[in-house]
Amino acid sequence: MAGKLHGATFSFLGNILELETNSFGLFDHLKKHFAMHVSEKRSGKTEKLTLIAKPPSTQKLGGLIRRFTSKVISEFYGEFLLLHGSAIAKGGKAKIFLGRSNSGKTTVSLFAGGQGYEIMTDEWCLVDKKNLKVVPFQRGMIGVSPYSVKFLRESGLMADKKYAPLSIIKNRERAIRSGDLSASGIRFSKKSYPIDKIYIFRSGNAPVVSYIRELFPFHGRQNSGEMAGNMRSFFYLLRRCGVEIIPSLDLRDSQKRKQIYKMLRSLLK
Repeated sequence: MAGKLHGATFSFLGNILELETNSFGLFDHLKKHFAMHVSEKRSGKTEKLTLIAKPPSTQKLGGLIRRFTSKVISEFYGEFLLLHGSAIAKGGKAKIFLGRSNSGKTTVSLFAGGQGYEIMTDEWCLVDKKNLKVVPFQRGMIGVSPYSVKFLRESGLMADKKYAPLSIIKNRERAIRSGDLSASGIRFSKKSYPIDKIYIFRSGNAPVVSYIRELFPFHGRQNSGEMAGNMRSFFYLLRRCGVEIIPSLDLRDSQKRKQIYKMLRSLLK
């Protein structure tokens, strides 16, 4: 027996995905993290996805989440280049920040939100291969590290009512609801924008080429042909839009936080 099934309907690019799962952990996670995509609509092009954990209490949640997101990307975002990065927009153009986990992508997007930018995404950056525009893809929950909160506070942004929700983050959760930020005045983009420039966070002294595969979420699940195609699209994107390598945001040291503040103000002016 699969146990009780939990159901939810999600909308991606106007397409509908109906999920059924016996894992309440997965159901609860997706309802939170994909809150902006939860839909009541059940007409139009619809895909069904059933994810069964055997038994539901012991199968790792991460595996189910990857299966869900892989389905979303393959079914609805096949014409897009998926990159591990954040994107912000202002004046009708987008800036992309790519990097490994904990390199500073979310911090940049939140900082930019206080500088008049719209947040397009903080984690998954989708680029339309046909017109090289960034497609907004927001999650319902944004992970924020204690050092990121400290940096925003020291930058003076925490005093702004836009960042009031960040001041009540519990360290154990380390996440904030996008809806709370939106209600406080942070703007999330609903439009696609052409790319102004691409920034890649350098990881220590390692050359970017040594970890370039990590700039592609789910790279471990792609075959060699798919990876080669994504690489070609990626390098074409870099040639067309321009790229700058910048240091990862090491927010642990107060002096470095001051330098990072100056760097970000310069990049976002």
